[in-house]
Amino acid sequence: MKLKVVKRGTHVLPLKEWNNDVPSPCEVVADTLADLQFQIKCMVERGGVPRPELVHQSLESLNCALKAAKDQNWELTIE
Repeated sequence: MKLKVVKRGTHVLPLKEWNNDVPSPCEVVADTLADLQFQIKCMVERGGVPRPELVHQSLESLNCALKAAKDQNWELTIE
C-alpha cells in the first residue's frame, strides 16, 4: 500500500506545541496505516492474532488520523 498526498493541507499547532516535534497529519496517517498493515499481515500469517484488540485499536487510530487530516484540508489516497 502507498499513501499518496493529493492536496497538502495545513499543519495547525497550538502555540505551546511549536517547539515540539509534532508530525503532520499526513505522517500520522502513514504511521497508523503501516501499523494496521502489519496487524493484518500477522493475522493472515498466523491465522489470527493473540491480541485482537490491537487490530481494533489500529483501526480506531487510523480513523482518528484520517479525521484530523481532513479537518486540516489534507486530501489523501491509498494505492
